[in-house]
Amino acid sequence: MKLSITMISFSDKVSSEKMSVKEFIELSSSYGVDAVDIVGYYWQDREREIPLVREALKKHGLEVGAYCIGNKFVLPSREEIEKQVEHVKDGIDTAVKLGTKHLRIFGGSTADAPDMDQQTRLKMAIDGIKECISYAEEKGITMVLENHGGIPAKSSEAKMIVEAVNSPNLKLLFDIGNFPWYAGEDPVKAALALYPYVAHIHVKDLVPAGGGGAKYEGCITGEGVVPVKECLKTLKEHGYDGFVTLEYEAWPRMESYQGVKKSLEYLKKVLSDI
Repeated sequence: MKLSITMISFSDKVSSEKMSVKEFIELSSSYGVDAVDIVGYYWQDREREIPLVREALKKHGLEVGAYCIGNKFVLPSREEIEKQVEHVKDGIDTAVKLGTKHLRIFGGSTADAPDMDQQTRLKMAIDGIKECISYAEEKGITMVLENHGGIPAKSSEAKMIVEAVNSPNLKLLFDIGNFPWYAGEDPVKAALALYPYVAHIHVKDLVPAGGGGAKYEGCITGEGVVPVKECLKTLKEHGYDGFVTLEYEAWPRMESYQGVKKSLEYLKKVLSDI
């Protein structure tokens, strides 16, 4: 398994210090990781930045584990969905330019269709992905669908989508913390159900929320209730040998420079132990 960081982990610094993607790569190299996940939200001038980013990756010996976009296919109008299909195809092109084989995608958000039944939402996600899959196959990019936003939420829903699309170029991004967050599901059981389809992993840890309506809130990895070690051990025992990407989201508890450091210390020990 290779250790990685997603730029989401430094969202507080993107806001307060206007961190660029190139600066994120330079910072990540100081943490002793193998790779980074580059997030499309954070480009300031993408076409100008891509050559600088590729140069920084080469200089620091880092791979791009995945290029991450924030698409959604569960939307009210055909026009909006078509725009999302083009957004995904553009993401595929950018993944090629960055030299990665993985594009992180979403199915959609239940918040965009609160009155729609889940089976209809899942079908819309399947249909949207199907509109992009031939382009991904043509470009040699594997789209990795994250369990995010509630579409899919459960492991059974993630499995259903991958099997319905039925392409080697659609796999899963297994977000360990999102199974309890969105579905109330044990991620170890989810790992046992989904390991044949997993091509990328995101790691976050959670603690029960202190109020405000949310059930959980982020914490330093290794200090919460998510069975991170057990989940990674399960996936490794079933053949997973890809990227393990830290997604630190506990900025109110500890700013990211130190929070990422402590979380990665834990993950490095876990990966050595399992």
